Amino acid sequence: MARKIREGLLLCCLAVGVAQADKSSLDITHLKDWEVHRFKGETDYSPALDELYGRVLKATSHGSASGYYHRRTVHLDETPVLKWAWKIDRFPDAADEAGSGKGEDFAARIYVGRMSMLGMWGAKCLVYVWSDQHRTGDEWKSPFSDHIHVIAVNGREYKPGQWQQVQRNVVADWGRVFGEHIDSVDLVAIMTDSDNSNSMAQAWYADLRLAPLQDGRIAALQEQATVER
Repeated sequence: MARKIREGLLLCCLAVGVAQADKSSLDITHLKDWEVHRFKGETDYSPALDELYGRVLKATSHGSASGYYHRRTVHLDETPVLKWAWKIDRFPDAADEAGSGKGEDFAARIYVGRMSMLGMWGAKCLVYVWSDQHRTGDEWKSPFSDHIHVIAVNGREYKPGQWQQVQRNVVADWGRVFGEHIDSVDLVAIMTDSDNSNSMAQAWYADLRLAPLQDGRIAALQEQATVER
């Protein structure tokens, strides 16, 4: 129950004051444009330099759970595709069992979502995760809310230590999961956590941005690419 409330509070916080100008870039390396929300302790998020991506964000969790969120409306009419790159150095110890309330730790996750007139209880959210316990493409409802849907865009086939490029058609994913057409989302967030397992997790995030469809396809995009350093 506590975790369910915390998930809801994150979504509620993300929706407050959404009125900023829309941009295709969601710069996660300039944290002054983002706000932190703490669940347990504080994950360390530090801008760093990478040979491949330049400025990136390094996230290290020691039994902590906190995330950064951007308070703004993101319009998807012309840019429905969310793109990013991430790399895992260390996964949390506990298994993140689908459909259970145990081990909901993930080395890397990205939230996109929408609020409703019901506030946090009516919020809906897609959560894209890198899980070392699931196969790529596995999906499940969060054990803490029927309105939170988790998608393992990178699974156990992908080994740590290498950058992975990911792109998702948010409009198509949302329609398939929730049966609704959307033209905007109200929240974008990232989080690295290991509070349930009280272990360590470490990840890197880079190049988070919105992009147009390249070939006009309507189907959800799920194209991962390993990027060698």
